[in-house]
Amino acid sequence: MYSNAVTDNDDRLAGDLALATVRFARHLRGRRRDSLVSLTQLSALNALANDGPLTLGSSRRASACSRRR
Repeated sequence: MYSNAVTDNDDRLAGDLALATVRFARHLRGRRRDSLVSLTQLSALNALANDGPLTLGSSRRASACSRRR
């Protein structure tokens, strides 16, 4: 029967995934060293392109909603 208890294997897999995510993000940043636009700036431009002009308050709400998904 399936148990909701977190096993040692689950903890190990979660740790491995977190480490792989950090390494992948570092890899992506390293590939963009010669770029004049940061990934954060690209993200902001994408939000503006998709949603149109935003106030600071509305951009915070949109950002918080997208993180909850």
